[in-house]
Amino acid sequence: MNLVTLARLVLLRAYGEVIRAQGGLIDDLFAHLLQEIESFNGRLRDECLNEHWFMSLPAARVIVEAWRDDYNGVRPHSALGNLTPEEFAEQMARKTPVGL
Repeated sequence: MNLVTLARLVLLRAYGEVIRAQGGLIDDLFAHLLQEIESFNGRLRDECLNEHWFMSLPAARVIVEAWRDDYNGVRPHSALGNLTPEEFAEQMARKTPVGL
């Protein structure tokens, strides 16, 4: 079973008729989501996993967590207008009306 099939099964189980009714839109969303996942996985592998020799599980956790903090807090993302995820979240919070 490939990743697309697994994702469809999970969403069908969770949302049932809504997914069936949307058809092509859902396929487009799946394609976009899978591209994002593959992009992230490639960056994690290239920038972290392939660069370190993990001697223990606790060491791996520390190294991967440091990479994740950098990825989510320090590094700008082109998809977010070259803002860091934290900056983007703060900007969106300021733009979102209270109560939404």
